[in-house]
Amino acid sequence: MKRFPAVGDMVGSYTLSGFLGRGACGAVFKAQSGGQDYALKIMDPVLAATPGGLARFKAEALALGCLPRHQALPGFVGLFQASPDGPWCLVMEYLEGPSLGKHVKTNGPLRPDLVNRLFGILAEGIASMHRAGVLHRDICPDNLLYEIGSNRLVLIDFGVATRVADRGVVRIEGELWQFPAPCQVHGIIPDFRADALLLAKCAAFAMGSSDNSGFPEFLEGKIVDEFARGPWGLIEPTGLSADCRLAESAEYIPDNYPLIDLGAGIRIEFARIRSGEFMMGTPSGFTGRDDDELARNVTISRSFLLSRGPVTQDQWERVMGGNPSWFRGGDLPVEQVSWHDARLFCERLGDLVRLPCRLPTEAEWEFACRAGTGTAFHFGDKCDGSQANCRGDLPFGSGEPGPNRKSTTPYGTFEPNPWGLFDMHGNVSEWCADWYGPYDEIWLTDPRGPATGKHRVLRGGSWHQDPARCRSAYRNANFPAFRGNFGYGFRVAVDA
Repeated sequence: MKRFPAVGDMVGSYTLSGFLGRGACGAVFKAQSGGQDYALKIMDPVLAATPGGLARFKAEALALGCLPRHQALPGFVGLFQASPDGPWCLVMEYLEGPSLGKHVKTNGPLRPDLVNRLFGILAEGIASMHRAGVLHRDICPDNLLYEIGSNRLVLIDFGVATRVADRGVVRIEGELWQFPAPCQVHGIIPDFRADALLLAKCAAFAMGSSDNSGFPEFLEGKIVDEFARGPWGLIEPTGLSADCRLAESAEYIPDNYPLIDLGAGIRIEFARIRSGEFMMGTPSGFTGRDDDELARNVTISRSFLLSRGPVTQDQWERVMGGNPSWFRGGDLPVEQVSWHDARLFCERLGDLVRLPCRLPTEAEWEFACRAGTGTAFHFGDKCDGSQANCRGDLPFGSGEPGPNRKSTTPYGTFEPNPWGLFDMHGNVSEWCADWYGPYDEIWLTDPRGPATGKHRVLRGGSWHQDPARCRSAYRNANFPAFRGNFGYGFRVAVDA
């Protein structure tokens, strides 16, 4: 068995510079890459050896990737495997400061007015987390990082957040809840109210109370008001707890993905993309930003399904007959297709299965590509061709040149993003439904581009483009009748 990484080691492109602690699924280190500090969580080898251990670790990445942007929630960078036989790693923003538990034990209780402000903001963040369909279930002083410089509390360690209940009882292997909610003590599946009660217990702890039985009186209205606006108005009741629904929608278990069976062993798998908010485009000053990538806040108001990969040649032939592709292979993406061809495929597929199949909008595409991340790619801010099929000989970010494969690659060659989607960067550029046009407004709900135009949007970049043109925010476009550059494909969206 290989030695577990230690301070001073290189893990992927990250240098471990300090040990920060241990969570439910692994050890957390301070790490540097490209002159930036990160928190790197390395999967516990004991967990890796257990059945379902890797799925659990990836489920933590899924929960982090689903989090909305909020000052009380951690920033997720990416998930990667250090080497083919190496450990899996989560990359998060680095936060400087002690846990609330350590701070209070060392320095004494916080002032009531400070607790009121800190926990009011924290309650807002956790309520937004619930609206995204994520439960934490282990909110305690040791899982609240107190960043004194910016005077904020940040909820950390989502290793328990996506553990799915088994037969109605939450299983907690080899650990005790520090501040259990009554439903956890009695073996009842917790919902968002458990997080609310745990948060209140932490607020009482912050003020020095030894009786953590309920809300501090002056906080009761603030916390209850925030959690009254919980997710339940946005999620249809299904008889499952929110974390069960999250795992069903986009966990790393293929059997849990909805699919369309085309016969002859050919099927199209879909990931469920939940409604939510994100920053579309690229903020000014970021490396590689083009003028048409104006950053704007976008709400996707309706959940939808998106095929996990670009449509393959086998799938195309089953629906359309023939194969226009230059590179041949059943599990290679179909290419040499125009926007009109892609739309016709969606229409015929929809007629076959009686579902509203279509091309994704540009906003839906970027929302799904980012999967909750804010970096240039869903796996971080660097790309050298080892993470996606693109011109790795022209790397993006610091680093050595990587491979240039000079052709398309089969479905599933590279790791999916946190929401289970393959090849969102590189391989083939993907047609979107929208006409191309400049971004204008900065607050939008379900944007769909101009009403008319000359060019249709293409996203994701392709095998013969440099990584800068494969970024999450990069925009391309061409005439809707154009077919020929050996790198235009598409994926299918379905209204949920």
